[in-house]
Amino acid sequence: MGSNYLLDASAVLAMIKNEPAAGEVLDLIEGGALIHSVNLVEVMTKVQQAGGDVQDVRALSLNVITDLPVETAERCASLHKATRAQGLSLGDCICLGVAALHGWTAVTRDLAWAEVGKRHGIEVQLVRAPVIS
Repeated sequence: MGSNYLLDASAVLAMIKNEPAAGEVLDLIEGGALIHSVNLVEVMTKVQQAGGDVQDVRALSLNVITDLPVETAERCASLHKATRAQGLSLGDCICLGVAALHGWTAVTRDLAWAEVGKRHGIEVQLVRAPVIS
């Protein structure tokens, strides 16, 4: 596990909300998974909008990537242009672009990422609620 995984805001929010995927995300976080600072802003914004406190997010002690070199920014911009029709946000494309350039797996709850990952050669892991038959 560990730094081979880059978390999207949706994955961290699933853990915070104690959704069925929470255990899977917590395991990744405890294993050292990373989150980009842009995606952390998304998490903190959603927590505040729901009436929560950003200090609760800080208490998770997430491993945060704060840099965004020019070549990474270019990759993210290209992904954003190519995926707008699928509804991916700039934050989504930053997570995917950073993961792609480092050879990491992007972790999300967003189903659209699976197809985008295949088309752009990016490893994507979906964390979802378990299927009950």
